[in-house]
Amino acid sequence: MGFFGHLAGRLRDHWRRHRVNHLPFEHKGRGVMLFNGSTFGRPEHIHLGDNIYIGPEAYFHADGGIHVCDNVIMGPRVSIFTSNHKIDGAECLPFGVESEIAEVWIGPNAYIGAYSIILAGVRIGEGAVIAAGSVVTRNVPPLAYVAGNPARIIRWRDPKIYTKLKSKGQHYLDLMRGYDMQARYVPRPARPETTKETEEASKQRAEVNIDQYDFEG
Repeated sequence: MGFFGHLAGRLRDHWRRHRVNHLPFEHKGRGVMLFNGSTFGRPEHIHLGDNIYIGPEAYFHADGGIHVCDNVIMGPRVSIFTSNHKIDGAECLPFGVESEIAEVWIGPNAYIGAYSIILAGVRIGEGAVIAAGSVVTRNVPPLAYVAGNPARIIRWRDPKIYTKLKSKGQHYLDLMRGYDMQARYVPRPARPETTKETEEASKQRAEVNIDQYDFEG
């Protein structure tokens, strides 16, 4: 590549990073980490809380509004859409000139895996986990773990453990930033220890003090 090619690449990356971090977001909290190569359409309709990590090459289309609460982490190449082309009753093909918009809302402490797609009008509950490659077409309840296309609930987070970590303020980005914790890799267990759908588990989740939005639908 040579010296000048390397320098040009570094300058290009710096300009892209500067551009992304200085977009006119509706709100941008403290500790928000964005990467070059990401696209944020209509940033004035995007609200970003505190301690948010959005991985490289994200694509946000925010005509209908995107609200991301505190302590949310997203893997690489997550796409969020807030509009759909109108097909029913359209005056032309393959779709009409109008688009229907709806806000996407992502609750605190949610984790969105790499390559996930979130469609218009979806609300993701507090502490929810979206597995990599999921296509989220419906609302996700708090503490739910969803996967697939379309995404379906496959298990739940333990509400007691979640509440304990939340009450202690054990947030990943804060701990990593303060060097209070170091990332490490361990073998994956054969069966993850997760809360199954039982009457007792449902009762425990109802007792957890988290958002009370309607996540049916």
